[in-house]
Amino acid sequence: MNKPPHALASRRVALLSLLAGASALLTACGGGEDETSTPFVFTTQPSSVTVTYRGSAVGVDFEAAVSDSVKTAEWFESRDGGTTWTSLGYTGNSLALGFFVTSTALNGYQYKIKVSNYDDQFITSNPATLTVLSAA
Repeated sequence: MNKPPHALASRRVALLSLLAGASALLTACGGGEDETSTPFVFTTQPSSVTVTYRGSAVGVDFEAAVSDSVKTAEWFESRDGGTTWTSLGYTGNSLALGFFVTSTALNGYQYKIKVSNYDDQFITSNPATLTVLSAA
């Protein structure tokens, strides 16, 4: 026995309404479409720093910024023009490295930072060079 046309139309409207609601729910929850993520990149690279040493400590700072929340940050130092790198240890999630220059011996040292986000993506900055001039 066939259903009357108005009963089928009514069920079709109910089904379409249900599908539209499910689609809206998926979209609101972030599902149902391909997710596009913003790339994890440096928005600010550490800049090279030049200071003049005059016999007393001079403060220097290297800073970076990234496009996502930071899970871990680790600074590295090179004393040979970037051939080898030594970890200065984890700095939690800080993107800043500050210290005092107490001699011209640090002239030419380089610094870079390795950062991870909460998606466990890792990026490493370009190196920044510390130039320490001697007071004339």
